[in-house]
Amino acid sequence: MSDCCVCLEPINSDNPVVWPCGHRICAACDARMRAHQLHTCPTCRTPREGYTTESARNARERQDAPTFFGIHVAADHSTIPISQPSGPALIFFPSEAGGSGPAGILADLERSVREHTASSEAVDSDEPEEPRDGYNALALLLSELTRPNATVESFMGQARNLRRRMQEIRALHEATPEGARSARGHA
Repeated sequence: MSDCCVCLEPINSDNPVVWPCGHRICAACDARMRAHQLHTCPTCRTPREGYTTESARNARERQDAPTFFGIHVAADHSTIPISQPSGPALIFFPSEAGGSGPAGILADLERSVREHTASSEAVDSDEPEEPRDGYNALALLLSELTRPNATVESFMGQARNLRRRMQEIRALHEATPEGARSARGHA
């Protein structure tokens, strides 16, 4: 018995769904994938088009498919040998991913990165940016964490510049005749 590569639960040997590529998933995950119009194998992305039990059986019988194990098919064809996936695959159904399929999740992430990059390139404002999603909210929180240190460093730099400027002004003032007299008067 193997595990479903979508939900990672053991597959009931009475009703495995075998893809043309030989990978299999449980019937419940297959039903959810069909309901959400996901028509590629969750492990290797082989298209569902042309999927039939017969095509899966034919794939098993091909001698050039070294990934299949030598398990006999039961008389009712309920068990079809498959290759074991190299690792678990993650499938996000629209209801779990905020209305996006696997391609939509990547598009959402890509859009978030573009928005964050665009907002970083914009002129900095004292107004906090309204977070648009989890990624931007996290980026905003991280920028807020570094902002106080930057402000302290900025103030310290301004104080150093003011002290240096005051020393320059004092030196220039003492170089004038009035400055020299006032310096002697205070001494």
